[in-house]
Amino acid sequence: MADATVSLSIELDDVAHADEKARVLDALGLALEYELDLSSAELPAGLRDALAVVTLSEVELYAVACALVGGAPDRRGSHEAKRTAGGPGERDATRATTLPASMRNERAVHVQLYHRLPTAARAMREGARRRRAHFMRPPTAPSEADPQAAELAAFMDAHLPADARAVELRVFDDTGRGLASARDLGDGDCALRVPRSLVLTAAGLRARWCGAPFEAQLAALADETALALALLAACAMPGSCWREYSNFLPTDWQMPHCSSWSGAELDALAGTAVADEARGAIDALRDAHAALVSTGLATALLCDDATIAFPFERFRWAAAAVATRALLVDFGDGQGKVGALVPVADMLNHHTRAPLASASYDETTDSIVFSALAAVPAGSQLRLFYGPLPGAELLLQYGFLDDDALPAEAVRFDVEPPDADSDADALKKAVLLACGRYTASHFVTAHSPCPPRLLGALRVCLLDGPGLAASLASGIDLEAAPASAANEAMVWSALGQLVGQMRASLAGGSAADDEALLAGGAGEGGVLPHALATIVRWRLAQKRALDAALECVEREGRAVDADATDGRDCRISG
Repeated sequence: MADATVSLSIELDDVAHADEKARVLDALGLALEYELDLSSAELPAGLRDALAVVTLSEVELYAVACALVGGAPDRRGSHEAKRTAGGPGERDATRATTLPASMRNERAVHVQLYHRLPTAARAMREGARRRRAHFMRPPTAPSEADPQAAELAAFMDAHLPADARAVELRVFDDTGRGLASARDLGDGDCALRVPRSLVLTAAGLRARWCGAPFEAQLAALADETALALALLAACAMPGSCWREYSNFLPTDWQMPHCSSWSGAELDALAGTAVADEARGAIDALRDAHAALVSTGLATALLCDDATIAFPFERFRWAAAAVATRALLVDFGDGQGKVGALVPVADMLNHHTRAPLASASYDETTDSIVFSALAAVPAGSQLRLFYGPLPGAELLLQYGFLDDDALPAEAVRFDVEPPDADSDADALKKAVLLACGRYTASHFVTAHSPCPPRLLGALRVCLLDGPGLAASLASGIDLEAAPASAANEAMVWSALGQLVGQMRASLAGGSAADDEALLAGGAGEGGVLPHALATIVRWRLAQKRALDAALECVEREGRAVDADATDGRDCRISG
């Protein structure tokens, strides 16, 4: 009698960059359908790698796709790995790539297996549990009781079910204020459960004022703005738990959001898209605030007294609180994940190896639940994984960086197809857009300073019409091989100009200058202010990636006749 099996399918329908991931799966010989042997403790061959591919971030996907190009240089010393899907029509693919592609990607695989392995596959689930427990062990720095620990405990006693919390407030040496486990937690145990009645959402604010004269205005607001107003209204309402909980929220100047950055901090980001985005965020907040004041909506919602001012600083504080503390929750009402402010849970810090699962809604208790994905000893910091966000987004939104991911921080370059003003331009555009082989966005890192996809896009852009047609007719893969000596000279010259201009635009001088600044400081007592130090650390990672790219250009460019070009056949920007 054959052992019992069950099928496990991997869907790509709602996955970001699904077409490109399907091509990578095919190149690696990985399947989307797997048969699980319920009597075995071993996962089917290829399943972990397939899940890794499906959960790759945009930057990780780009790096893996580049590694699949024959002869792609990878300074990590990536190894040759044989990936076999199994099943009918199986085939082998040997490529220079490594899966999972990062710690963030590895976490995603663990979470997928946690949710997808059937209960009947007991031995397989136990093996996955052991691997997950080994991975989800973030270091816990020394800590001490937070001055407001007793106050938070009293708040939880008053508002949370007695059996729904296993947390305490502490101050950790590495992250500052955070939540620690008040007792030993086992795999699957509930660490925190917050009743929905305490949770703030934009939809909740709109429902409260349904039928009011300003209902249409409220409905037209962006959810983030509506949630900021909900926070302000709740903090001002007598008897609201948020009026009490507001004592635990940072003041305006403590908010790590980019809207609170000083002029010196913005100047330190000169020459980067992050500086432009930060200024854009501040301008957007000012516009939203002006609209709330001019329409009278803020007065109607918050005080009913037109003589009471609604200062910008008050709105900025609430908007920054939403940006830095709101969680995404699916309440099972068909609206998908929405932003929600969840008291107590908003104190959970981030870590890639965080042992807590993302917030989930429990319909039975009408609560937001945070459960352990692995055992957590008492006293350990409880953290969440905020998502596979690049350093720039972490910096803008949360004011911190992921130390594990920072060495692989990418510099983004966009290579847009030329306008189809001629037959040659039309052909270039078609080639750049076809099959996703030459994507618009490219990513340079210190580990992959001259990615083959970027080189391929430049080769296409800098070929004339006959040269491009001849290359396509000969079957040359322009990601893997030059089209001609003359074209290759133009490619390296254009890339050198592009990278050089971006590198020269960064503030702060050389990478060594930034290293010295971080080591010696420039603030009181020789220590940089935290926000500025975080910005300089991110800027240093950008400089290291661009410096590596310049070294690569200089090294590779020596082999060709580097005729100058202005790259006018493509719109290239960083």
